[in-house]
Amino acid sequence: MFAIDNQKISGALNASSPNPLRMKEFCKTLGRVMHRPSLFKVPAFIIKILFGEAAEVLLNGAQVVPEKTIKAGYNFRFETAEEALKNLLK
Repeated sequence: MFAIDNQKISGALNASSPNPLRMKEFCKTLGRVMHRPSLFKVPAFIIKILFGEAAEVLLNGAQVVPEKTIKAGYNFRFETAEEALKNLLK
Protein backbone atom coordinates (compact mmCIF):
# COMPACT_ATOMS: atom_id res chain seq x y z
CA MET A 1 0.00 0.00 0.00
CA PHE A 2 2.94 2.31 0.71
CA ALA A 3 4.11 2.10 -2.91
CA ILE A 4 0.60 2.49 -4.32
CA ASP A 5 -0.11 5.54 -2.16
CA ASN A 6 3.26 7.20 -2.87
CA GLN A 7 3.34 8.72 -6.37
CA LYS A 8 7.08 9.48 -6.09
CA ILE A 9 7.89 5.77 -6.21
CA SER A 10 8.37 4.05 -9.54
CA GLY A 11 9.59 0.59 -10.35
CA ALA A 12 9.99 -2.37 -8.08
CA LEU A 13 10.57 -2.17 -4.34
CA ASN A 14 12.18 -4.86 -2.23
CA ALA A 15 10.07 -5.50 0.86
CA SER A 16 12.52 -7.81 2.59
CA SER A 17 13.66 -7.18 6.14
CA PRO A 18 16.10 -4.30 6.68
CA ASN A 19 18.09 -6.76 8.84
CA PRO A 20 18.58 -9.98 6.88
CA LEU A 21 19.53 -13.18 8.71
CA ARG A 22 21.15 -16.41 7.71
CA MET A 23 19.06 -19.51 8.41
CA LYS A 24 21.26 -20.44 11.38
CA GLU A 25 20.62 -17.07 13.05
CA PHE A 26 16.91 -17.23 12.25
CA CYS A 27 16.66 -20.66 13.90
CA LYS A 28 18.50 -19.40 17.00
CA THR A 29 16.19 -16.40 17.17
CA LEU A 30 13.08 -18.56 16.75
CA GLY A 31 14.27 -20.88 19.50
CA ARG A 32 14.95 -17.96 21.83
CA VAL A 33 11.51 -16.42 21.19
CA MET A 34 9.77 -19.76 21.69
CA HIS A 35 11.89 -20.52 24.77
CA ARG A 36 13.02 -23.75 23.11
CA PRO A 37 16.53 -24.93 22.25
CA SER A 38 17.65 -24.78 18.67
CA LEU A 39 19.84 -27.86 18.70
CA PHE A 40 19.37 -29.78 15.50
CA LYS A 41 21.00 -28.89 12.22
CA VAL A 42 19.91 -30.13 8.85
CA PRO A 43 23.06 -31.18 6.98
CA ALA A 44 23.86 -28.95 4.03
CA PHE A 45 23.90 -31.87 1.60
CA ILE A 46 20.25 -32.64 2.43
CA ILE A 47 19.25 -29.04 1.77
CA LYS A 48 21.16 -29.22 -1.53
CA ILE A 49 19.41 -32.45 -2.53
CA LEU A 50 15.98 -31.07 -1.65
CA PHE A 51 16.33 -27.56 -3.07
CA GLY A 52 19.03 -27.79 -5.73
CA GLU A 53 20.40 -24.38 -6.73
CA ALA A 54 18.05 -22.60 -4.32
CA ALA A 55 19.95 -24.26 -1.47
CA GLU A 56 22.65 -21.58 -1.67
CA VAL A 57 20.17 -18.89 -0.70
CA LEU A 58 18.81 -21.05 2.12
CA LEU A 59 22.25 -21.93 3.44
CA ASN A 60 24.03 -18.62 2.93
CA GLY A 61 21.22 -16.08 2.70
CA ALA A 62 20.67 -13.59 -0.05
CA GLN A 63 21.68 -10.65 2.16
CA VAL A 64 19.23 -8.39 0.33
CA VAL A 65 18.73 -4.97 1.90
CA PRO A 66 15.71 -2.89 0.79
CA GLU A 67 17.68 0.33 0.19
CA LYS A 68 15.19 1.91 -2.22
CA THR A 69 12.30 1.11 0.11
CA ILE A 70 14.08 2.65 3.10
CA LYS A 71 15.14 5.74 1.12
CA ALA A 72 11.50 6.20 0.03
CA GLY A 73 10.62 6.55 3.72
CA TYR A 74 8.96 3.24 4.45
CA ASN A 75 8.93 2.39 8.16
CA PHE A 76 9.04 -1.31 8.86
CA ARG A 77 6.65 -2.36 11.60
CA PHE A 78 9.18 -4.94 12.79
CA GLU A 79 12.80 -4.27 11.94
CA THR A 80 14.18 -7.48 13.40
CA ALA A 81 13.17 -11.10 13.15
CA GLU A 82 12.91 -11.25 16.92
CA GLU A 83 10.35 -8.44 17.02
CA ALA A 84 8.32 -10.01 14.20
CA LEU A 85 8.40 -13.49 15.73
CA LYS A 86 7.38 -12.21 19.16
CA ASN A 87 4.41 -10.49 17.54
CA LEU A 88 3.43 -13.60 15.58
CA LEU A 89 3.67 -15.88 18.58
CA LYS A 90 1.81 -13.80 21.16
